[in-house]
Amino acid sequence: MKPTVLEIVACASEAFRIDAHQILNGDRSDLHCRPRFAVCLIAHDLGYSHPQIGRTLGGRDHTSIINACKRAREFAAEEPEYLDLIEEVRAAACRDRVPFFRSQRSNPV
Repeated sequence: MKPTVLEIVACASEAFRIDAHQILNGDRSDLHCRPRFAVCLIAHDLGYSHPQIGRTLGGRDHTSIINACKRAREFAAEEPEYLDLIEEVRAAACRDRVPFFRSQRSNPV
C-alpha cells in the first residue's frame, strides 16, 4: 500500500524542516520549491500520475509537476545532500505501510 501524496508532503515537511502548508502554497522560493520538487518526484515514482499530484498540490498543472520531477532529479544529481533528503522522505513515507488485511491477521501465513 503506497502512501498518499499528502502523507509524502507531511514526511517532506519534517525532513526539510518547514511547514506542510509552505510546500502546498504557491511560493516559488528555493526554500519551498525544493521540498515540493521532492514530493513530486517521490509521488510519481510511487505511481501517482502528474495530474493527480498536481491536484493534490494546490491545483497545479501536470506540466508543472513534470518540470518539478525533472528539477528534483537535476538537484539530486548535483547535490548529495538533496538526494539524501529525498531518500529520507521516501523511507519515512513508505515505512510501516502494511495493507490492512495483512496487519489484522492473527496467524501469518
